[in-house]
Formats: sequence, structure tokens, C-alpha cells
Amino acid sequence: MMCLSGYNKFLKSCSLLFLIVFVLKSNLITCDIITNSTKNENHTAPIIQCKKNSNNAEQEDCIMRDSHVVIVKKIDRYLNEPGSMYSSYADRLKHTSILYGLVKLAQENELNQKCYNEIMQIYDGINRKEIWAMKTLDSSGHFGSGFLHGNNHWLGSEKGCQSLTSPLHVTLSNRFERLMKPDLIHAVAPFEMNYRMIYAKHYSAWQIEIKFHTENLLHIGLCLPKSCSNNEIHNLTQEYLNSRTLDAQNLFEFESDVLLVKDLKLRENFFSKKSVIILCIISVITLTIVLCAWYRDEKINDALDPVEAAQCNNFWDKILKSFSIQNNYKSLMDDTIPPNSISVINGIKSISCFLILCFHMFWFSFYVTSNPGVLFHLSEKVSFQWIANAALMVDSFFCISGFLVAYNFIRNDKQMEEIKNNTLMQNVRLFGKLLLHRFIRLSPLYLMVGLLTEIFTSYIVDVSKFWVHERTDLTCQQFWWRNIFYVHNLYSHDELCMNWTWSMACEMQFFIMFTIILFVFAKNKIYGKITFSMFTLLMLVIGVKKTFKYQFLPSFDVLLYTGTELYISPWTRIIPYAVGVGCGWYLNKYRKTFSMSDKMRNFMFFLSSFLLVLALHATIERNISVEIASFCILIGRPLIAFSVSWFIITNACGYNCWTSKLFSARIFVRINKLTYAIYLLNPLVISIVFGKFDHGTFVDPVLYTILIIGITLLTYVLAIVFSLLFEIPFYKLSNEILRATKSSGVSTNGFKAKSN
Repeated sequence: MMCLSGYNKFLKSCSLLFLIVFVLKSNLITCDIITNSTKNENHTAPIIQCKKNSNNAEQEDCIMRDSHVVIVKKIDRYLNEPGSMYSSYADRLKHTSILYGLVKLAQENELNQKCYNEIMQIYDGINRKEIWAMKTLDSSGHFGSGFLHGNNHWLGSEKGCQSLTSPLHVTLSNRFERLMKPDLIHAVAPFEMNYRMIYAKHYSAWQIEIKFHTENLLHIGLCLPKSCSNNEIHNLTQEYLNSRTLDAQNLFEFESDVLLVKDLKLRENFFSKKSVIILCIISVITLTIVLCAWYRDEKINDALDPVEAAQCNNFWDKILKSFSIQNNYKSLMDDTIPPNSISVINGIKSISCFLILCFHMFWFSFYVTSNPGVLFHLSEKVSFQWIANAALMVDSFFCISGFLVAYNFIRNDKQMEEIKNNTLMQNVRLFGKLLLHRFIRLSPLYLMVGLLTEIFTSYIVDVSKFWVHERTDLTCQQFWWRNIFYVHNLYSHDELCMNWTWSMACEMQFFIMFTIILFVFAKNKIYGKITFSMFTLLMLVIGVKKTFKYQFLPSFDVLLYTGTELYISPWTRIIPYAVGVGCGWYLNKYRKTFSMSDKMRNFMFFLSSFLLVLALHATIERNISVEIASFCILIGRPLIAFSVSWFIITNACGYNCWTSKLFSARIFVRINKLTYAIYLLNPLVISIVFGKFDHGTFVDPVLYTILIIGITLLTYVLAIVFSLLFEIPFYKLSNEILRATKSSGVSTNGFKAKSN
């Protein structure tokens, strides 16, 4: 065996020597080593000077490396020689591997010298099947299956490319015999490698085009020398794609334009951004206040003198108490159902919030989806309608908000009497106090999430492999003031900062509109009812007109196209809120006298449940006429509101079916307290988690069920933290401020339940 092994090595050495002599002879190369005593900028070793015959047009490269002469040559003539063992292998690679096509196409005059030399080493290494070069080839993206259904992710492996510089740590014993090549794990490149993403717009008629977000954009991951600039890679890739050498281009008949090359690294000024500085300042201030509140609690607990403890109960001390983590956590985890409360609201809001989270899961992970055609196919299946139409559950939030505003306002007899006796200016001041209370309660958490959204979207844009089509970082930098004033839904949906918060702007606007109507109602009940009826009718007419004007259809391309006019516009979303306001007035007036027979009650429970299910499944068939589609959307939203209102009224009056009992379960008490934070945080969590994926995701019900559970748990935990720091403290703070102003003669509406 030893003799045979030595004989094989001898044959390999002879073959290698013959190959070198053949190349040198065929290309008439003469390499003269000229000693240069002057220090070169990059090295002090002898320089290789290459001389070539004037009759030979072949490119020759002589490189001095490790004090040895290494000849790196494009052996094109030999590789393409008929009968060569490499000819068919190399020919296949240039048509199937983008990396190999690039390095084969590289020209010395188009790249910097170091980049060109290293690319030539990759080219030569692949042809010789050197391990490190094959790992480079394997780490680079190539055409994959699913192109017709929208798979544009040819990503390769970033981890594989990184292993060429820093090998993977995999411990293997010598106990078992393995087929793999020696040093397959630990082989590294002779120079630094870097993983790059290339985004190229393609124009192929062989791919499903939904007209939904960014489409037809190739994501090509390549493992290339670090010495090559992004601009050089951009030009080289464009030249390769223009040559139509790639089999996929000819098979699916498309041209491509390179849009961007990036290297998945944070920009240099990332941590000096204004948003990052503001976040640090807010974090330090919040942490300081929380620590002071904790010190206060410890001081009171250790106080032996009741008089000393009582002194810690002034106005400023109450404000500090609002930030007590211990007290806030106890109130957050308390699942006690107060007497006379409408417990069914807890379940409706919690379940609606979960369904919206599921919808957001598919919306905000769309940019990493590798089979969007399959996703839209699933969205039209009957079993998927609860998620596909979960956006309609926003109307349940609108209805509940309208109900709570009206119900708490009207049942506050003292405030109603005060408004009736106030002058116009006194009521204006009172209205301003109510609006300030709502703004202070909602805005801190909302603006904090907006700040984090700008920072983390910018982070994902820099380091993610995927093209981010919703550039929230740019819209927040430019249009942040719209969010502060809750008017961002009045502009194009393409300009939204935190586009999922359009509903908060709607709620604030609805609150202002209907609170004014409630002030009129407090002054004169008849005028108030007339104003409410006329205003609601006007909004209904506007909604009908806009729906038909913009030719509504339930197809996803039209839904996105009409998002500004029909989805986020307050004029088309106000009816469920108005239904909730009417429900609040009705319950205040008839709660004590409300009654019905068992037969009628069971029928109404069945009808309301049926209407709710019908509204969520109205778009099973999406290929319908504009008239039918418009009718469905105009009826569907009020149906959801009426169904929710019915459950609220019957629960408040003591009538419950099994559905109402489910919604009233104690588990929903705690979740309901977190719905606001969950609603704000889940799109951010989804975008970050999916943006860091190493590969695109293929939509699969089982996989996404597991992902939804994980995202839900993660969002729930984060919601607890953010509620303790930025929601509950300011909710209590606003109550303390308004309670202080109340002593000076200004009343508040005394909300006992959140209206969002």
C-alpha cells in the first residue's frame, strides 16, 4: 500500500509538471526575476516581471507569493481544448454559477489590481477543485426552483462565506471513517473574503406578478474578495447579466438591471444618528425615574413612623409613584374582574389582537417570502379567511373604542350637568383637558415604538439579505411630525411612518369628532341625537361614494392600490366607531330595562355570531364585480360592529351564551391590558426576526403556525416590559394631573376602561 501511494504521488507530480510546461510553452512566457532593493508600498519581496511574445494576445499574470513564483493563468485554451477533462465542467459552470461566470469574465483593466489577482486565484482554484475555492463557489447563490411562483432569492450562504476567513468549529472524532475530503471544514481562503448582496430587477413574463410591494427583484448572494469594491462588483455583474450567459436568463427569457450591491455591514454613522442619541437619552431618564421610584418604595416600606410615611403622599410623590415597577406589575398581572364591568370586551379585544398579529405576520414578513404566489393561493382558501381578513378586526377595536367613549361620557352625570351649565369657553377648556388626557396616555409608548422602528428598520436595511420595500426609517425621518399630531392617515399610505398605526390616527380623530357631538348631546339631547344621526349618515354617503369611485375589489393588488383612499381614510372607517357610540348611548338608557325571551336571545346570539363569521368569509370568492365587492365591504364592517355591540349589550345586561362566556374568561383580563402594546410592537418584532433570517421563507401552514406561536410569546413578553415603562406610568400620570386640575373646577370624563 505504501508503494502504491508513493507511485500515485509520483504520477500526480509528473502530471502537474507536464501541465505547467505545456502552458508555458504554448503561451511563450518568460518570467524574469528582477531584484528590487527599493521597498515597495505593499511588499519588499522581489518583483516578478512578465514578458510575453508580441504575437501572443493571451493575458499572463505572474505573482510573487510567499517568496515563490506562482503563475496564475487563465488556462482558457487548455480548458476548452476538445477532449479536455475540464472543458465540459467549466462550460457548465459558467452557465449555471453566477460566481464562476463573474470570475471568468473579469478583465484586469476593469478592476483594481488586488481584486483582479484574487479573483483569478478563485477562478484557478475552482478549476483545480481546491477546497477553499469550492467552498467559495458553494457559498454563492445560484438559480433555484420556484421561479414561476416568485422565488427570486438566490442567496447562497453567508455563514459559509464567513467560514473561509474564520473556520467553523466542528469537533469530529477519529472513531469513524468518513468520505469527506481532508481539511474540508478548516480550509480557508488565502485572502479575506466578504459576502455581498446584489439586487437586480428582472423583466420576465414567466413569473407571477401580483403587483404587491416590490416584485421581480433578484437577490443574489456572492462570496467575493474583500478587496473588490461594490462598484466594481456592480459593473462586473451587470456585464455578466448583459451577456445572457446564465441558463436561467435564456430559459425564462429575461433581462436584468443591477440596482444595488451591499455588504451587510452597518453604516459608519449608524450610532451617531439623532434617533439613537434620543433613544439613549430617553432610556437614561426612564431608568433614573424607575430607580427613584424603587428607592421611594423601599423608603416607605422601611418607614416605622406612620407620619413619615404619610408625608410621602403629596402630588409630586404620586407622580413618582406612577413609575413604580412593583405596583405597576401587580396591577398588570391582576386578573380580577371588577363588579359591574363588561368582561366580554376583554376577550373580544384579545382575540382580535391575536388575529391582527397573525395577519401582520404575513404582511411584514412578505419581503422574505420565497413563494409569494403560494401565499396568495392560501389566502383564498376557506380555512385561511380568519387571517386573510383579520384586518377587518380593526373595526372591532373601533366599535369598542366608540362604545367606551360614549358609555363613560354619558354615565358621568356630574360631568354631563357641568357641561350643560358651562359657557362655551369653559367647555372648550374642558374638551382640551380630555384631549390632553388621551394624548398623554397614548403617546409615550406610541412615540417610543416609533423611535425604535426608525432605528431598527435602518438596521435591517443595512444588515439584512433582503430588499426592504417598506422604508419606515426614511418615512419616519421625513414625516415624524404627522404621527405626533395623529394625522398621518390623511396622507398617502406610501408615506406612512409605522404604517400599522393608521388606526391610532383614526381613533384620535374619531374621538375628537364624537366627543364634540357628545358635548352637544350634554347641552341638548335632541340636538345631540340629530347631530349624531346627520353626521353618521353623511359619513356613510361619503364611504359609499368613495368605494364606488375607486372601483373596490377584494383582490390584493387593488387592496394595496386603494389603501390611501379606502383602507386608512377616516371617512371610510368611521361607521363602526359610530355604531359603538350608538351602543354606548343605548346601554346607558336601557340597561336597567333591557329584557328579551330565551328564544329571541338565542336567535340573536346565533345571528350575531353568523354575521361575524359571514363578514370574515365574504371574500372567499374574490373574482367578483365591483358592485358586489363594494356592497360586501360596505356591509361587512358595520356587521362586525353590530355583532360586537350585541355581545357587549347582552353581557352588560346579564345575558350570556357560550361565546360570551368564552370572551369573559379571566385569562383575557390580563391579555387585554397588553393589547395596546402588543398591537404596536408586533410588526417591529416580526420585521426584525424575519429580516435576520439566513434564507428566504417558504410559506407553509405548519411552519408558520410554529412561527406565529413564537412571535406571539416574544411580543407578549416585550409588551409587559414596554407597558411597565411607557404605558401604565403615563396612564396614571395623566390621571394625577387631571385629578389635580379637577380640584380647580375642571372635570374629566373619568375613564374606567381604556378606549383603545
